[in-house]
Formats: sequence, structure tokens, C-alpha cells
Amino acid sequence: MARGTSPLAVPFDILRQVFDDISLLADLAAAALVCRHWTEPAQMALYQRPLSFVLAKPLSEIPTTTSLFAHTMETCPHLRPLLRDVSLILSSYYTKERTGWLQLIPENAICKFKYTASVPDGSLIHNLALFDTPSLRTVTDFTIGSLFSMDEISIVLSLPCLTRLTLEYNTSFDSHVDSALASASTVKHLKLASQINCWCPGAFRVFIALAPRLESFTTNGPFHDQRYASWRDWMEAEIASHSRTLRTLIIDARKMETRPSTPFLDDLVEDNASLVRLRIFPGAYTALLFGRLPPTLEVLEVDLASRGADDLQPGRPAYEALVECIGRVREARARAALREVVFRMFPGGAHPTFAEVAKACVASGVKFRCERPSLQA
Repeated sequence: MARGTSPLAVPFDILRQVFDDISLLADLAAAALVCRHWTEPAQMALYQRPLSFVLAKPLSEIPTTTSLFAHTMETCPHLRPLLRDVSLILSSYYTKERTGWLQLIPENAICKFKYTASVPDGSLIHNLALFDTPSLRTVTDFTIGSLFSMDEISIVLSLPCLTRLTLEYNTSFDSHVDSALASASTVKHLKLASQINCWCPGAFRVFIALAPRLESFTTNGPFHDQRYASWRDWMEAEIASHSRTLRTLIIDARKMETRPSTPFLDDLVEDNASLVRLRIFPGAYTALLFGRLPPTLEVLEVDLASRGADDLQPGRPAYEALVECIGRVREARARAALREVVFRMFPGGAHPTFAEVAKACVASGVKFRCERPSLQA
């Protein structure tokens, strides 16, 4: 590639292409050195999303992309500031040498970091020097990819620049967040994601602790599983109680097969005067919700992605209330912020055309669209 390469000519992650195409026996560092002669914008495409696996076997036995990547970072200092997004999988055979290259990355380089422990070793994260490295002290977006304990969460919450936190879990535990740590937290955006049909009260207590300072909250919750009925009732009440200052509330109910115990979103929207984006789902609301939406709301997402979701069938009270709500936007355009209505439909399911909603949106200058998100998305 020529010295004057335009960034428009680099529409992909260069490092990913190298990982995919180069032989594992080749020297990645030699390939990466080429970028010294590129323009700075072209260099920025190099490390959009490197993925580093730390294997249990000695690096000398398996010349993996991990060892090549580490070698590149150790021998190419001009590339270190370009690192932006790292996903690191750690095994119980962790040694400091395998991730020592993180110590070389400067502050304010890595923006996103995902940490995944391959085994539920509660002491693993405490043995890591990772969280004392300059590069991680300035991370703003952190994901714990396999949550096992509140200790892990507490360490991450102590990162001084953190604004986005994602907790992914496939096991359950219950514990509380230290109140002083929660009060000092800089997290503004929280996402809780169950990887399987699992309910983790400890993860949800993080939301409760951080709620006063959160701007957005996303969860897929155990709304769909009767085994967690008692926890579900508690969770619905806590969401309603602690979401009064949120600007964005996203509850993903694509796999839900049972309905919530109460239409808790009706009261939630009445008490929240700052919502900008809201996703609602069957059973969590009634027709009353559409008369209570705050004038600040810009995007309303209606999740129909559940079997038997008939709340918004034409002719039903909720459907008619939504049409009236959209019509009021035209009448109060100066005071209403609503600009988009999205219907999220169950993949493969049969749904009506929602002609009345579409017509009302056109008349009120509101964008209307339907989408069928993948269940795996």
C-alpha cells in the first residue's frame, strides 16, 4: 500500500484480515511494520477490534495469534497507540507473561475492553495485574464476558474513566454492591445480558445501586421463564422504581413466552420526565401507557417478538391508543419530540400490516418501520 493511502481505501479492519489470511507460523510483527509508511488515518484502521486468546498451553508450543499479537506489541511501539478495542479470554493457567504487552499500551488508547474468564475461578481476577495497567485505567467501555462474582464487578467499577458497563452471565449468584463504590462510580450506561435462560440477582443489584446516575439501562431479564416468577415480580417493581431518571430503557423480550405479572411500564413512564428512547413489550403495558408518554420521547420501540403477542392487534385498545398518541404529535409538534416508531416482530411470525399506525406516522411526520431482529442478535 502506498505512503499516501487514503483512509477511504481501507474499509476493513486490517489486522483482522492479517489474522484471517496469514499463516499462524508467519511473523505478524514483520507484516505490521509496513504501516509505519502509511498515513495516520490509514494506520487507524489497523486495530479496530483485535481478539486475543490466552491458551492453557505454553506459547512456545503453539504459535497462535496471541503470541504473534503480543510479539507485535512488544516490537512495534508505533502501533501501540492505535489499539482501540480488545477482547481477552483468560484461562486458569494465566501467567503474567501472556498479557504483559498490556503494560506497554499507553493511557487513552484502549477504549473498549472485554474480559472473559473461561472457568469460574473466583480468585483469578484478583491475581491479575491487568487492572493496574495504565491502558485499562483509562478504558471507558468494559464488558465482563462471563460473570461469576460481585468481586469482579467491584474491581471494574473502580476504573476511574468507565462510562459503559456490560455484564454477561450464564450462572447465578446474589450479592450487593458496596454503596460507597456505587456512589463514586462514573458508569452512565449499563447493560445486563443473560447468555442462557438464567437469572442473576447479583447482576441486577448492580442496576439498583447505579440507577441514580444512569442515563441508559438495557436488559433481557427472565421475563420469559416461570421458574423465576418470584424474582421476576421483584425485578419489575425495581425497574419501575429505579428508572425515573433514565433517558433510555431497553428491555429485550424476544424470547419471552410468558407475560409479566403486571403492566409496570404504565406507571414508569408517568414518573419519568426525561425518557428519550423506550422499548416496550407485551404484558408490560396497557393502553394507558400511550397517554402517559413524556413529551421528551423521541424513539418508541414496540416489541412484538413474542409468540402470542396480541396487545397491538388492530382493533384492540392498546393499538387504538397508539394511533391516537401518534396523531397528537401532529397537533402538538412544538411540544412533542417523537420522531420514530419501530415495531420489532418475531422472526418468521405472521403479523398484520399495521396500516393505521403507518398512516398516522406519515400524517404526523414520524418515521415508521418494522424489523425482524434475529433471535441470536
